[in-house]
Amino acid sequence: MNEKNASYTMKPRYKIRAAKAEDIETIFNFICKLEDTIFDSQGFAGRYKTNLQNSDVIYLVSVDEEGRVMGFIGCRGMNVLHHEGLVFEIQKMYVAENWRGQGVGQALFAALEKKAI
Repeated sequence: MNEKNASYTMKPRYKIRAAKAEDIETIFNFICKLEDTIFDSQGFAGRYKTNLQNSDVIYLVSVDEEGRVMGFIGCRGMNVLHHEGLVFEIQKMYVAENWRGQGVGQALFAALEKKAI
C-alpha cells in the first residue's frame, strides 16, 4: 500500500461518559469560567446533585486517559406546548482550553444527541 494513500485510524485520547457526583469541582470551575463569574459553590452543589437524579437532565463529560474531566455538556428535556414530546435544550458546554480543536466538543455533542434520542 502506498504510504501517501494509507488511511490511519487514531484511537481517541478521551472517552465520553455520564457526569458523576465526584466531577462537581471540575464542572463548577468550567461553568465559572464559561460565565466569567464565581458562583456560590454550595448552591451549585445542591443544584448539581439534584439534576444528576433528574431523568430529564443529561450531563456528559469527556475524560482523558488518566480519567481527568476535560469537557462538559449539559441539557434538559422539556415538554414544550408546541412540540409532541420532550425537547432537549443544551444549556452549557465547555471544553478545557488545552483540549480545544481536538474534536472533544464534537464528540460530546454526538454522544448527547444519541442519548437524547
